[in-house]
Amino acid sequence: TDLSEPARHAVRYACSMGSQYAADVQVLHVVPDLADVYASETGIRLKGGNGDGQPGGLNQQAVDDAMQRIQERIRETASGVVDEIPHCPLAADKILVKVGDPAQKIVETATSGNYDLVIMGTHGHSKLDDLMLGSVARDVVHACPVPVLTVRLPG
Repeated sequence: TDLSEPARHAVRYACSMGSQYAADVQVLHVVPDLADVYASETGIRLKGGNGDGQPGGLNQQAVDDAMQRIQERIRETASGVVDEIPHCPLAADKILVKVGDPAQKIVETATSGNYDLVIMGTHGHSKLDDLMLGSVARDVVHACPVPVLTVRLPG
């Protein structure tokens, strides 16, 4: 999840499918490595980025904040779908927060974690926007050996 509305909508699909197939649902949030972001924008290598997916000093607060926000969102979503779905398999102990390039970390996690399916929201940008801005969902779909279900907001 990137904590957006499309991602929140995708969580409903994950919860529904997890319930229907008695499957575990794992939530992944990737915090961009701030040192890598700054370096790519300025052309200057900054200390603090460690490139190994573990938070450096620049990212620890972002990781802590992300964990708190994700747990709040999961509680909200799980309570919101309880009437529709008899068993919502989302829980705070099934949250992963990693640091790095979001698409790369999603693919690495899906590949190494023995997952059956990746479910992610997409903002549904136009083809021109997708070409110009890039898309985590597009990159994951192209690179991930695990099947990927992308979910757009209705309307």
